[in-house]
Amino acid sequence: MISFQLWAWREGTDIYDLEHFQVHEHAGGTRTTERRTTTYRAYTRATLSDLATAAGLQEIRWHMPLDTDFFQPVMIAHSPT
Repeated sequence: MISFQLWAWREGTDIYDLEHFQVHEHAGGTRTTERRTTTYRAYTRATLSDLATAAGLQEIRWHMPLDTDFFQPVMIAHSPT
């Protein structure tokens, strides 16, 4: 299987359209392609922190990939109880 993505940023915005393709090779050499599409918004850490604060979350902390071995930053916050 071959898998790839195409990202098309909407000019002047933080929104992009993503196309995900998977090419499958079958017995006899035939191939089929699956295509999925979606739209994403790219949020900055500052924007996500502001949204979390506005939602009432507290003690917002960010953990970076070098510290977590995850491929992107991870936000941890607590809800007051």
